[in-house]
Amino acid sequence: MNKIKKSIFIALLVFTTSISWAQSMYTYHEKGYGLGVIYNLPINEFGFQGHMNYHINDFWIISGQIEYFPGFSEIQELNAGINARYIVNPHHNWGIYPTAGYHFNWWMNADSSPNPDAKTYNHYLDLGAGIQKNYGCLRPFAEYRVNVKWWESNVRAGITWYPFSCGNVEDCPTYSLPQH
Repeated sequence: MNKIKKSIFIALLVFTTSISWAQSMYTYHEKGYGLGVIYNLPINEFGFQGHMNYHINDFWIISGQIEYFPGFSEIQELNAGINARYIVNPHHNWGIYPTAGYHFNWWMNADSSPNPDAKTYNHYLDLGAGIQKNYGCLRPFAEYRVNVKWWESNVRAGITWYPFSCGNVEDCPTYSLPQH
């Protein structure tokens, strides 16, 4: 049990450190807190994610993330990391973006894998693209990502809550967007 507690502590430390780093490096623009569901396509496994988004400016977002796959069918793992997003069209209601990040992985049942490269602790690059609502209090998103170490693709969907962008005309540019 000590190994489990230590691993959870390390994953949470990586997650919170990445958020603290992002917050201290840049001035406040917007902050969002979100949840999502992940579906890992190669292994047919569902997982869950929590994230915090820090907007550096209209185009760049730094996102600290933690992900958990509870092992419904096969793989049980916990991931923590940080991604950067570049919003291609930040002044439209819906934005598209590429994303790239670095993640730490604790594969809890790696010993049961027939793969000779399976290790309990891994790190990997994460690449993908997504779409999100750019304005408002609740912002849905959908992404397609690839874990470059294992070439595992996954799709994600969720919502991010921006508590300080709820209907305030001065803070929410959607009120001043031209209507088409």
